[in-house]
Amino acid sequence: MIDEWFPSTDLAHCDWEMLWEQVNSALCGGFPWLFKDEAPKPNGTIPDEDPWKVIERRKGRNKDLKFVNGVINHSAPWLARGVQRIIPGQAMVKAVLHQAET
Repeated sequence: MIDEWFPSTDLAHCDWEMLWEQVNSALCGGFPWLFKDEAPKPNGTIPDEDPWKVIERRKGRNKDLKFVNGVINHSAPWLARGVQRIIPGQAMVKAVLHQAET
């Protein structure tokens, strides 16, 4: 599902690495606020719900999607919001994103 999410960001394939870098940096402490700020409140996950509906609902809006940085700055928090509501636990989120990267 994460692999399928990348094309939905409308980033060119050559720009996916920059998005991965931002997401990985957030997971590894570079932008700790990204995942912490987007974390669901207690009981904020619905494990039986369709994951694509969860992710799409948390897409948010961004006014500046003309440039790569704008798309990345919009997409990384979107992923952080969605994935934390689908996958419980930060360790599992890291493992899933690492597996998707390889």
